[in-house]
This record gives sequence, structure tokens and C-alpha cells, in this order.
Amino acid sequence: MCNMISLCEGFGPRVKKPNYAQWMLKKYKRVDYKLKQPKFVNAHVDDNIHHVDRLYEYIDKSELDSTNDKIIIQGHIFNFWAAINNGILEELGPDYVGIVIDYPKEGSMAYDRITVYGYHSDHRQYTFPLEVKLLEYAVNITEDNGFFLSTDKLFTPEGSQHLREYLLDKFDLVLPPEADEMHKMWFTWMEHVVRPETVEFWKNR
Repeated sequence: MCNMISLCEGFGPRVKKPNYAQWMLKKYKRVDYKLKQPKFVNAHVDDNIHHVDRLYEYIDKSELDSTNDKIIIQGHIFNFWAAINNGILEELGPDYVGIVIDYPKEGSMAYDRITVYGYHSDHRQYTFPLEVKLLEYAVNITEDNGFFLSTDKLFTPEGSQHLREYLLDKFDLVLPPEADEMHKMWFTWMEHVVRPETVEFWKNR
């Protein structure tokens, strides 16, 4: 989802590449999802991933401090606790918007994916509006500065269209057509990794 949003006008690229949108599409097309263990099939755009330390993703923080581009910060709850603890979010200031995604329901495709990947979170009981708080600092996402997106809508062939409608309605952002191509590929990966025969094939390897 963050990769798709990064294609919108006004956002800085998640990696510094010329012709960023086309580079991203080629990156997706090269994912050998049928040859990888399911837990390694993902949409990360860089091989050097440090979830807590690199909330700014893959561009050096010093470059982001001097840019006017919009910055995407993603993560699980502990990523944001780490960013609060490190002073990163407070440094960015209060001018932010956010998207909250629910913890998937048991039996859903999104839930099965988490099960296959083996990273169910202990932090599942959260709601929208959302407050992420640590010590004296808090990040608040409400209807005034964000929206809620169900994983049931994201994990469908029309997931990019659902995201497009929310982004346009709430933030006046136009999601470009390349996002549909990316989502189509990603959803194909997800269908593959949750298939019982795929899980069984990789279970003992």
C-alpha cells in the first residue's frame, strides 16, 4: 500500500531511482514468488530492511530533513513506539495524516497470510480513531486527519481501487494507474502464498 501511495504526486520516492514508477513496476515483475518460501514473498523495495531503525524507509534521514516531499512512515505498533522513543516523530511535528488498517479477521486471506508468515502480533485490539502513545508523546489518527481501511477491502483484486477512492475523498490524492498494475501482481503473490499446497510444499524445506 505504501509503495502505491509513493507514486502519487508530491511524494518523494521510497528509493532514489530515475523513472521511479517504471523502476518500481520492473521490481515487482522480477519477484520470483513461486520459487521463494512464502514468508519471503513481499513488496519490500530494498534488501536492507531494519524495521525499527529505518522508519523513513530507504532514504537517509538527512535528505528528508531538507525536502518538501511528503514522507511515508509505515510500521507495526512497535515501529512507532521506537520512532517516538528516538524523537523522530516529534521532530517531524504535528502536520501529519494517517491510515489505520485493522487486524485481519480469522479465516480471511489477510489472516492466513500472517499465519503463513509466522508473525502474528500481540497487539491486535486497536480501533479507529487511534492513539499511539509513549511517555508524553502521542500520535493521533482520527476522521479529521486520516481514515480506516479494512484488510478485507485491500486483500481483493480491487484493492487499489478501494485505496484510490479513499485517497481522493480524504486527501485529494490521485492514485496513478501504475498502482493497479502493482496491486494486481501483489495480489497474485498473496493468492499463491496462502494456498494449502504452497504451504505444504515449503513446510519441511
